[in-house]
Formats: sequence, structure tokens, C-alpha cells
Amino acid sequence: MNWIELHTDTSASEQLSFLDGAQIVSLCAKNGCTAVACTDRNSILSYLPMEREAERRGIQLIYGVTLDCVDLDDRYAITLLAKNETGRRNIFALMRLLDGNQFPFGRCVTRQQVEAHREGLLLGASAIDGQLTRAIQLRRGTRRLRQIAAGYDYLEFPLEPYDTAAQLLQLSKEISAPLCAVRSARLAPNPSEAEIHAFQAISYDMGLGEHPSSYLSPKEVAEQFRALYVLPGERQGLEQALSQGQAQVMEQIEPLEPLRHLLNQNAEAAEVERQKWLRPQAEAALLRKYGEHPAPGIVQRFNWELERMEQLGMAGQILLMQEITKVVREAGGRVSIAGTWNSSFLLYLLDITEVNPLPTELEPNGLDLCPVSLLGTGKPLLSADMRLSENFISLAREKVTQKYKRQFLQIEHVMREMGSEAEVGDLIERYLNDYCPKETAEILKEDGSFYYITGHNSSRVPCHSPITSLYLLPEAADPSALPVTLDTPEGTLNMVSIGLEQMGHTPCVRLLGSSAQSVLARCAASTGVPLQEIPLDDETVYAALGEAYCSGDTETPVAAACELLGSSVNQFDTELFYAVGFTDLRGLIRFMSLGHGSGLWQDNQQSLLQSGEICPARLITCREDVYRYLLERGASASEAADFMECVRLGRIARLGYSEPQRELLQKCGAEDWFVQVCEKIQYLFPECHSAEYAVSLVRLVWYALHYPETAAIILDERSTYRA
Repeated sequence: MNWIELHTDTSASEQLSFLDGAQIVSLCAKNGCTAVACTDRNSILSYLPMEREAERRGIQLIYGVTLDCVDLDDRYAITLLAKNETGRRNIFALMRLLDGNQFPFGRCVTRQQVEAHREGLLLGASAIDGQLTRAIQLRRGTRRLRQIAAGYDYLEFPLEPYDTAAQLLQLSKEISAPLCAVRSARLAPNPSEAEIHAFQAISYDMGLGEHPSSYLSPKEVAEQFRALYVLPGERQGLEQALSQGQAQVMEQIEPLEPLRHLLNQNAEAAEVERQKWLRPQAEAALLRKYGEHPAPGIVQRFNWELERMEQLGMAGQILLMQEITKVVREAGGRVSIAGTWNSSFLLYLLDITEVNPLPTELEPNGLDLCPVSLLGTGKPLLSADMRLSENFISLAREKVTQKYKRQFLQIEHVMREMGSEAEVGDLIERYLNDYCPKETAEILKEDGSFYYITGHNSSRVPCHSPITSLYLLPEAADPSALPVTLDTPEGTLNMVSIGLEQMGHTPCVRLLGSSAQSVLARCAASTGVPLQEIPLDDETVYAALGEAYCSGDTETPVAAACELLGSSVNQFDTELFYAVGFTDLRGLIRFMSLGHGSGLWQDNQQSLLQSGEICPARLITCREDVYRYLLERGASASEAADFMECVRLGRIARLGYSEPQRELLQKCGAEDWFVQVCEKIQYLFPECHSAEYAVSLVRLVWYALHYPETAAIILDERSTYRA
């Protein structure tokens, strides 16, 4: 059957779902759907991943959204589908209104606002919490039901509840609006008992008590509808809802140009202009730091990185990061770069990162970090996380906006974060004790997958300021075609607040408020000792850190400093510390990397270390260790980088070794222990990320040891830290 999936909820929706957008599109394509709508509740975050997958699969994406709507005497959900470009822009406008409205009961748009932006939109009477279904459940009269239905372009027809849906069938005979069968899947096909109960546990915790529906093929959906609606008066309306209604809706919807194409218009020309800026800036920085005759190794590293940056089109990204760093530092703040950017020598030269990645034979203060971010797949690093004191975020945004004007785009959104282990544990305990049958609860208590799935999907909205994403657009980009609104009188661009991530070739920086950076800035100001003057080889610092990790005492300034940097003293296995240990910065980096990875220690390297098969120096602690091991054994840089990428993401653990990977291991003469360790790793931390954390931690502990008055600052700030 020619099925069109007109209502979906992804993991980005406020409606609970375990499916991401790409999964939904893939499932629809495999089952013969010709089109799929993105109708997340109060969110358009899945637009880009869904449109990429839709293009790849050759099916049409319908841009839509389900909004919480408030009327004079009612509050309900309303589904919107974009018929054309005007409709998509009106969805963006309504999303902005959704965030701008101030209602005591949460985020909503008014029905008047919807009507004012109706051009290019199809309004659907939502099956879940919709105005029409609620009116039926409240036993409103036929006249009122017809009046409500007349305000919609089509009606969503759910499988259940039967009484409500049966009345929709009857009503559809009396009105002209198409009736369309919908069944929003929340789980993958054939979900396990653990997945079902995890969904229900989170649902009960949210006060919903929903039972999940798994994805079914169009044929299976039709069979379920036909099995339930068997009365003669229902059959004709049902068949129309299963086929004709969807076709009537689809006839009105135009294929739209993908958003990322609009966002990337003129991107190549813009990048050429930005490269004209980058090269002389970088050459001047090299001269400033190393004089007219730097060591040949430094020149070689400099030229290689610069050429790679230009090949991958990363000049705009570097420009944006440099401008933000400059603004914050001039105002007396500090910026911490997260992720693999810290391995770039070019960023160190341009004063974007304070971490010197050079090997010690070239630079005594270097940390010998592999530039793996510039190797391998050829994908540019066009996004970066920058952590800074929250009071500097608005300043950075303001100054950068003033410089770039309409080239500058910003998003603010609240990031969903997993609850703490204790929170997830409480959620699970309440479900097992209060809602779950006793026999089932006993089984689930022994099922590790139930705990994992529940924890992975039990997102929390933290009480932090929103994360600000800043984008640098090509100068000739047309704002009217993008999901943005002009903010007067400044004339800057603002994207919808829960907007779009992963914007192709558009440089992006995410600004995250960090209490750790706030504390460091305050310590430097109160003591008069600049961060750069703090020695990184102070033995007392490493001794104090070792004592903290051995004791596990959380009520000390050193423990507070560890917590602020995301490495709580009770987070790591004590045996791990005794096995690895650290007496210097390099050792601390390895220890922090190992502790932040997954699948590296227990049931893996712990037994190898205990048996003497490997020594602490050979432990795989981070992704770069995998890269170095293969590189030293004859693999090319790209081969080592590709293999490292598969290990770090746990692909080998999930799928096993591919034939080319086995051939590479054989070519390199990889030892048995290395092969065994890699196939158990779930996730590897980037060494250069740990380096930034480690440097900040050493400085923070140094302040705590040498200036005891700073201890109160550290203890005061740790509760607000965002990892």
C-alpha cells in the first residue's frame, strides 16, 4: 500500500519516544513509505537528521510540528504540516512565538497566533491531546464537534481509544476534511521487555502512564485498524482513512529544498575569503612565538596543519573561535575548549587554546598530543564547545554579533541531560515498587539492559542557563529563507530557540556556562596569581590529588576541585588509581582519560594488568593510544585514524572486526592483548580533552593548597557545575 507516515515523535519531541529521527525515516523507507512527516511535540530539532536520511533513502520529508496551543477556554495539541516554503517559514515563526510567550502553565502558542501564520500550512486535529478528540471525550454535542472540525484541514485518526475514534469515523462522513490514519511509534520494531518497561518507568515518572507503541509496517498498521473497526458503518470510513485521506493531504504538499542546502549557500566563496585572513594571521603568530628560525619540526607541523585546515574549509570556524576567545580574555575571563580542538598547534599559536600539543622534543612545555582531529576521514571540525563563566556568555554573544551582523546566527536551547545515577535509581525503584507486577519486577532487577535503557533515555532538563550556539553564515545567505527572525533594532539573526544542530558546512560554536572556569577566574583575581604562572609540575599538587582519590573523602577543597572538573574522587575505582597512578601531568591526563572511557577497565584491561600481561604504561586509556599503537607498527595515518574511530565509538564491540580491520591488525602484527582490548571498548575519551581538564584541575588544586581562602570559593561553586 502507498503509505504516508503523517505523524511521528522522535527522541527530540516532548512526547516521550526512544526513536531518533534518522531511525524513523529508515524504518519508513524500508517498509515502502513514500513520505514521512516530522511532527515532534514543540520541537523541530530532528529536521536536519531526518532530511539527510530522507535524501539518502529517496523518500520525501514533510516538515511539520505539533504545538501546544491555548484558546480562550481550552489547551490542546495541534499538528501543522508545511505545504510549501511559506508554510515552513511560518512554522519557524510559531516556534519563536512558542518560546517568547509567557504562560504559567508552560510553553504554548495561542490559536490566534496559529491563525495569523496559517498561510502555507495544513492544520491537523491531533490524535493525541487534540482539540477534537478532547471534545469527543468530554461528550460535546454534534454541533460543537462539527464547529471544531471545520477549523482543521485534516483529522488524525488514531487506533485507540475505540469510542473516540469511532466517533471520528462518523464525523468524517459529515464534513469535508480528510480523515488520516496515524499511529506514532515510540519504540523500534519488536522491542524487548526491558525496552517496554524502561519506557513505562520513564512515562510514569513524568506523570503520563503511557504504554509505548512500537513501529509497525504499513501492512501491520492497516491490519490492526481493520481488526478493531469491523462494524459495517465503520468500514467505508476506515478504508478512506487508510488510503484516500493520506493521498488528499499529500496532494497539497510540495517537496522543499533541504534546509542545509539553504544554510550552505555561498559557503565555498565565503571560506575562500576567510582563508585569505587565516594564513597571514597564522604566519604572524608563528613568527611572534618562535622567531624567524623555528625548529624544522615546528615548521613542518605548522605547514601540515595549515594546509589541512584549508583543505577541509575550517578557516571560518577558527575565525569564530578566535573572536570569542579574544572577547572573553580581554574582559578578564577564561575560555576552555572541549574536545579534539586542543590537539591543534595552529589554535595554540592563535591563542585560542592554552594547551600546547607539540611533542616535548620540539617544545619542553608541550604535551605531545596527536592531531587526530585533522586526520583520517576528511570531515571538517565545524563545531566546538567552549566553556566559560556564565556571566561572559552574553558579552561574547553581543561583541561577536556587533562584528558580523547578519552573518551571525544564534540559537539558545536547554540541553537535555541524563539524570544522575541516584536519580535514575530512584525512578527505577518507584516504578518497580509502585507500578510493576512483583514477578516482573524481580526479573527486571536482574536485567542490566533495563537499567541501561532507562538511564540512557531518562533525560532531565537541568537548571542551568541555556546553551548558546553561534553560527557564522556566508555573507550572501538569505535570512528570509532560513529558520530565523530579525531581532530589531540590532538587526541580528536569531534562530528558533530549540533549533537546528549539525548545519553542514556552517561554522558553529556552542557556549556552555562553566562554574569551573568561573572559579579559576575568581581565584586568579583574588590571589593576584595569573593562571599562566602556575607551575604544572608542582609535586604537592599531584600528591594531594592522589590522596584525594585514595581516600574518597568528598568534603575537602581538593575533592571539590575534582568534582568541578567532572572527575569526582568517588567516581573512579580505587584499584584503578593504584594500578595506574600519576605523579605528573602526563599521568593525570591518562588517568582522567581512562576514567571517562567505557569498557576499558572492568572485564577488560583490569585482568590483563593483574596477570602481568601488560604494564600500566601500555594501557589503552584514550583514542590516541589506539592511533599511536598502530602508527608505530606501520599503519598509515589514515588507516590508524579510521581504526581508532571505530574503536572509540564502540563499533567493533557491537559489530565485531570487519575483514579490512583484521587485515590491518595482521599487517601491523598487533598483539593478542590489543586485539582483545579493542573489541570490548564501548567509548574512548579524547586525550586532548583530558589535557584541558587536567591543566585546569592542577591550577585549581594549586590555588586551594597555596591560598586556603580559595577553598570556600571552590566548595561554593561545585554544585552548579555542568560537566
